[in-house]
Amino acid sequence: MIEILNVDHFCQAVPNLEKQSNFLQKVLGLVPSKISHQPGFDNQVLSIPGSSRLGWELMSPNADDSFLHRFLDGARGPGLHHLTMRVTSIRDTKDQLLELGYEPWGVEQNVAYLHPQKGGQGFLFQFYEASDENVWYDTEPFADSKKNTIGIKSVDHIAHAHQNVGELVNWYHSTFGFSPYTGDSVNTSSGEEFKIGLLQLPSKQLKIEIIAPAHSESFVQKFLNERDTSVHHLTLEVEDWNRATAALAFHGIRTFGERSNVGTESLWNEAFIHPKETDGVLLQIFWQAKPGLWE
Repeated sequence: MIEILNVDHFCQAVPNLEKQSNFLQKVLGLVPSKISHQPGFDNQVLSIPGSSRLGWELMSPNADDSFLHRFLDGARGPGLHHLTMRVTSIRDTKDQLLELGYEPWGVEQNVAYLHPQKGGQGFLFQFYEASDENVWYDTEPFADSKKNTIGIKSVDHIAHAHQNVGELVNWYHSTFGFSPYTGDSVNTSSGEEFKIGLLQLPSKQLKIEIIAPAHSESFVQKFLNERDTSVHHLTLEVEDWNRATAALAFHGIRTFGERSNVGTESLWNEAFIHPKETDGVLLQIFWQAKPGLWE
């Protein structure tokens, strides 16, 4: 398996970088770096508030022949484009990919990729090698002190849709060494609409949730019919539910799928923000009175 040191950032491909950057800053409270201009695309990395120490990269095409147009015009775009992880050695990573039966893609001196359609389970994984002093993205945890932002506490998980929970759970474990979040060797559960498997990254920065349809009419099955195996949503924990909902109302952003615990005392709340509001990413936000109440 590939030895992952940490997750550096995830990347969203969008048609208009400045428009999405404005949303991430004003609504989600992210802190931007400068926009860079590369051959074929522009990009910007924004820092996510809270404890996760993750960057949110934006990429948008700046030429008619940019490779990003294929993604943006395809079934999975716009939306999350790739996940970037730091490894101990690109040479070892290349060898490990070959041992797993995957041909490394786009290999450069200190960078390699696992292609979405050639082993990546519908998602692009980027690996890079760097010393602790030369990581691409790194920032200390910080609180969001802006006004009218949702107040992110952490990035909880990325949800990956697949036809079979166990198959993708085993893939993440055998490929990256991700372990079941609860310590259960099976670590899967099933509801009326979908089945779930939850994995923890070694760096504990976020989790990977595997979702699969429980029946042919499940919304997960409809998603798979349209997009095939790929990332389904991104989940953020917020510090204060009233602050988060007030911020969304301030910006005129509606939510759906609201749920909360049933009882006299508020223990957790959750809601979704439609991809039309976020330029292609289905966002789930939740609040919990203490860790472990919302799962």
